[in-house]
Amino acid sequence: METSRYKRKPIFVDAVQVTEENFTEVAAWCQGAIVRGDGQVGKPFGLAELKKIKTKFIKVYVLNPQRPRQTKAFVGDWVLYSEYSGFKVYTESAFRNAFDPAPDARTVEEAVEAARGVGGVSTTG
Repeated sequence: METSRYKRKPIFVDAVQVTEENFTEVAAWCQGAIVRGDGQVGKPFGLAELKKIKTKFIKVYVLNPQRPRQTKAFVGDWVLYSEYSGFKVYTESAFRNAFDPAPDARTVEEAVEAARGVGGVSTTG
């Protein structure tokens, strides 16, 4: 029997890390609900008070979450969107383990040119 080696196709995502400053913007972007997290359901609060609530999170609609935590974006977490799987929530460490910054178009073009030997780089010995 002979095996062949494969690699996963790269998946590109749009991602933003949740901060105190962008908390409401991220909630609007992912159409999530802001939840206090302190058990005080229904008690209204203003934006100034929101920064003081350390247990707050954004309830994100996630397709097929494995655990409830995967639907809660706290400050420091990452919210991702891909056209294949919609929105996802990653903790900081899980995000850093799973994703690298995508190369920009110029970097890709430079890599292709270097591989072809364009720009004075010789590909022959």
